[in-house]
Amino acid sequence: NRAMLDALKSSDFDLYSGRAATQEFELQVFNRMTEVCKDVLIYRVAIREGGKFSGIMSIMTDIPHVKALNRFQDQLFDAIPNPVFFKSSSLVYSGLNKAFSEWFGLEKADILGRSWDEILLHTERRFRGTEYGAFIDAHFDSIRETLSLVSQKDSELYSTQKEEPQAFEHRMWNLKLKQFRDVLFYRNGLYDSNGRFLGIVGSM
Repeated sequence: NRAMLDALKSSDFDLYSGRAATQEFELQVFNRMTEVCKDVLIYRVAIREGGKFSGIMSIMTDIPHVKALNRFQDQLFDAIPNPVFFKSSSLVYSGLNKAFSEWFGLEKADILGRSWDEILLHTERRFRGTEYGAFIDAHFDSIRETLSLVSQKDSELYSTQKEEPQAFEHRMWNLKLKQFRDVLFYRNGLYDSNGRFLGIVGSM
């Protein structure tokens, strides 16, 4: 259909020009054989050899199937007792497990799509006037120190463009327990075949 052709044409240009390395979007597609419209998720990746564009790989999946897979992944990650997270190329949280959100005393929805600084601001506003807010106020300098350190480590992974694990220790607040804990951060940058930064995966 027209909408699908327009979306794919725009995607082709973005991937070819290098404006995007990957793309993911939803479309409604008409199947001529079954004469049924279906909601699908399309994932596309630009293929480059020696820095030169050579093609596009596309995967199209039924959205109900994707939702079922996402539920399975959420259940799998939530079964991990340690906090686990994913950050996008813009360094905002794009995935996390229940242990990670509980560490901050927040829901997953409060963290997804936010950066470290934004999480702190959101936490301050949400818990202002409560016992959690008092804890944040009392230890604000230490919390800021952690934010500064993690931002520095993010920048290192962003600029290094090497898949080398990054491990460091730091004393960090736990809002759920309202106390500071010694934490080992273990993180790694994600890069495509051309060394382009895609994000960060890590655990605490």
